[in-house]
Amino acid sequence: MRLVFMYIVTSLTNLFVMHKTFNQLISLLIILILLLPVATRVWIIVDFSVRQNYIAKVRCVNKAAPESTCNGKCYLKKQLKQTGEDRHNKATTILKENILSNFLLPIVNLQDKQQHLTVHITSFRFYPPFKKSFFINKLFRPPQNI
Repeated sequence: MRLVFMYIVTSLTNLFVMHKTFNQLISLLIILILLLPVATRVWIIVDFSVRQNYIAKVRCVNKAAPESTCNGKCYLKKQLKQTGEDRHNKATTILKENILSNFLLPIVNLQDKQQHLTVHITSFRFYPPFKKSFFINKLFRPPQNI
């Protein structure tokens, strides 16, 4: 009996640890997904700082100028601007799609279906409320013995 109890306790402990680890893993994954847009900008800056000499010699926009003082910073600005524009364009596209689907499409669909709309008038009967005399005499009787 004691071995069975120990086995159950050990199994529950392992299950709790696995569940806790799974929740932590999912939480970490969600945090990483949320930080991904920020990480792209950080990655561009780190990449620039590591390869600054190469970028200044090969990729610099102003490399033709003999006394260029930018040292590749123009390339960095270009990359950061491109990343920001890409993100802005994606957000704008998503916003336009949402506006189109939420506001314009129902109007178009409604205009198409106006031909098929019919009005059904149903008659209803009006029933007067219950008369008080139906139930009051049965429910509320004065006491007979005083």
